[in-house]
Amino acid sequence: DDEQRDLQAFTALMERGLGTQVQLAEMQAPMTTALAQRGWFACDGFLGDAACATLRAEVEGLRASGLFERSYSEVAETGEKIWRQHVDAMELGSQTWRTAPTLVALVAEMMQAVPFTFNAAPAGIFARPLRLSSSTFGHKLACSSGEGAFYPKHLDNTLGPPMDTRKLTAIYYLNPGWDDANGGAIRLYDRVPDGAAAADANADAADADAADAADAAKAGGGGLGETRAYSELAPLGDRLLLFWSDLIVHEVLPSYEQHRYTFTLWFSSENPACIDNTSDRLYALREAHYPKA
Repeated sequence: DDEQRDLQAFTALMERGLGTQVQLAEMQAPMTTALAQRGWFACDGFLGDAACATLRAEVEGLRASGLFERSYSEVAETGEKIWRQHVDAMELGSQTWRTAPTLVALVAEMMQAVPFTFNAAPAGIFARPLRLSSSTFGHKLACSSGEGAFYPKHLDNTLGPPMDTRKLTAIYYLNPGWDDANGGAIRLYDRVPDGAAAADANADAADADAADAADAAKAGGGGLGETRAYSELAPLGDRLLLFWSDLIVHEVLPSYEQHRYTFTLWFSSENPACIDNTSDRLYALREAHYPKA
């Protein structure tokens, strides 16, 4: 029957895979270097146009099924919910594979491939060993319907362990044919705007730019050699963005006209010492916006 065929097709997809392990392995050196030196890394063409189009169709199917709900952010310190205008979101469930089998396969692969790739990075590249978990994670599928939808400036992990062990944020953009005129860029505060710590932090970012200039240009991450205190990346389809959950302050600029879909994964660390680490060369980026009391 149809259900049996769907299950067999899903099983075959899971066995065949999407190739994320190979992609991440090939990018390990520039990816880990960029994250260590400037706090973020972006890759275009991560899965290919066909896979991105399939994923977009699947998430539109999920939204059409009424599974999305109005999105909110929770103030870490107080638990207050701040509702987001024109933004809906959902988490995957036990039956999501029926409507979005490719998305479920992507999650399964990323949850294994990302920790493996980062944990296998050369010793000493990061301030402290990451020990990313392949079993503890968070996720969110979100849709901004235009109309000026935005996310204000924030840090994903402000509390740190033991309350919040998220270390790495990964965003996959599901927006084939995105028009930059419709906004929706993510702004990453990867510079210290001014102050004594600026020189060291900005020099590290400049080193990353020199080592990875081609990738930065391809990802739309201009500004690494400029005086402004941030980089901006458009939400282009099939773009993968990774940044430190506890160090990189960011915001999403208003978007218009087009629906802007993103799938976010948060990877936790089993090493509390690497989170909110004041000895990290990038800690000044966090401190500039979220100074310790």
